[in-house]
Amino acid sequence: MPPLNHTARLSALALFAGVCGPALAQVKTPPAAGEAPSVLESIVVTGSRARARDLAGSATYLDAEALATFAYSDVNRVLRQAPGVTLQEEDGFGLRPNIGIRGSGSDRAGRVAVMEDGILIAPAPYAAPAAYYFPRLARMSGVEVVKGPAAIKYGPLTTGGALQMFSTPIPETAGRLGGKAELLGGSHGGGRAHMAVGGWAGPEGGPQIGGLVEGLHERSDGFKTLDSGGDSGFAITDWVFKLGARTGDAAALPQSLEIKHQRYKEVSDETYLGLTLADFRARPYRRYRASMVDRLDVKHTTWQATHRVALGADLDLTTLAYLTRTRRAWYKLNDVASGGSLRAIATVLADPATFAEGYATLVGDPAFTSAANALRVRNNARRYDARGVQSVLSAKLATGPLTHRLEISARYHRDEEDRFQQDDGYRMAAGRMVLTTAGAPGSQDNRLGKAAAWAFFLRDTVTAGRLSVTAGLRRESIKTRRLDYALGDAVRAAPAASIDAAIGVWIPGLAATYDLTPELMLLVGAHRGFSNPAPGSTTDAETSWNHEAGFRYARGGASLEAIGFFNAYGNLV
Repeated sequence: MPPLNHTARLSALALFAGVCGPALAQVKTPPAAGEAPSVLESIVVTGSRARARDLAGSATYLDAEALATFAYSDVNRVLRQAPGVTLQEEDGFGLRPNIGIRGSGSDRAGRVAVMEDGILIAPAPYAAPAAYYFPRLARMSGVEVVKGPAAIKYGPLTTGGALQMFSTPIPETAGRLGGKAELLGGSHGGGRAHMAVGGWAGPEGGPQIGGLVEGLHERSDGFKTLDSGGDSGFAITDWVFKLGARTGDAAALPQSLEIKHQRYKEVSDETYLGLTLADFRARPYRRYRASMVDRLDVKHTTWQATHRVALGADLDLTTLAYLTRTRRAWYKLNDVASGGSLRAIATVLADPATFAEGYATLVGDPAFTSAANALRVRNNARRYDARGVQSVLSAKLATGPLTHRLEISARYHRDEEDRFQQDDGYRMAAGRMVLTTAGAPGSQDNRLGKAAAWAFFLRDTVTAGRLSVTAGLRRESIKTRRLDYALGDAVRAAPAASIDAAIGVWIPGLAATYDLTPELMLLVGAHRGFSNPAPGSTTDAETSWNHEAGFRYARGGASLEAIGFFNAYGNLV
């Protein structure tokens, strides 16, 4: 990793914290502390701990207080607090988490609907949902994990459940600034600088305008040691800007609007190159010289507008529109020559005696010189775009002794993944990698995957005394297209092949709770999960039937929840 001017960033934010200290000390505790912003109320399943406890379905909500307890920025450490979640470590920093829920599979969180502030946040959630970009937990004010029937509002990718994150809200201040600032430092050159400042302006009870500026910088030199020297860590800069407006209490049609813009940049010295078993036992944090040029660059931007209007005392409409763009280039060692042929890295590391030439090239002893192009490094350059609009109409009504909370939603979404990749050849000489052949862009992979989807759901929560029943039905209608271009065709005048597919699925769910006593609640539910195949795939969609039953008990400050589940998968993608 090149030298980073992180000291200047940390110092500037420390100065900001000192100058703004008196203003930040005057922050008022908002009435709905720990809850998701009210503008998102109809979009999310829970949004608070209280709603998670009353939900007809399994859910966990981690509020700002829970997240601040250990000040984790690694999503793996945070999600260990949620039952039913399986995690697989990869880089040690939580940059590219592998998250599964109730056996859904954890590869790149590709079987979990991942959202931030109500929108799908994976780079291309229908065309390529792998989490090569993942929001930083350090700037989140809440995390919601829903499983089984509770996930009926979310989709696609709900065979196990869904994960929702809530960014820092505009501080609920009256006529003054509010916010926070923190500086953290740790081992291996690790550091975090985080600040957020904003507030609302306008007469109390009248129309108000609000805003927020939030900045986050995280970095580490890494805990692994390269034989060639250099860093094995990362540097992330993340900015969020929010602008809000809301009508006064006496407005005929109470409304609120929030516009959000986020800019994220990451550089990390990450590799897929591992170690032989013998070398791992001797020095588990060692990295061979053949990984010296491995590097991941990620840029992500989000534009989002969320509008909510109260059409009546018990009727409101929430609409959000969004656009996300992600650019990723992972330049990493792909394979190594041994015995006259290119070999998979895993093959060489598993048997370094048989593939001695390949092993010597990977280690890169200064006295060793390999053949030209003995190391093939792939530039996994990809571009992702996603956009969409969703509306949710929510109504409360009564039919005799029954009360209803009815929700009707429609969403149109489009996304795409553009692969334009190349391979470069290197020689290992005097302990350094030397470029011997530069590949042409698009010569290794040159294709475009697109998806367009309509999603509808209808959910009704019916309450009669101690009994509450939630019935929901979701429809996903997806059209995908994969365009394959000739390798090296940078113009892309016409595709060499085109593969179209259409998928339509109905996703029902039913759940019920019964208050056996004021302290004890029983719950039961069933839900059909769904995960769509990628563009170009000829396989059917993945489906599952998720069943659960259990109880919640709360008395005073003590609480206990035990829920058993059974997931039956019909077709694995």
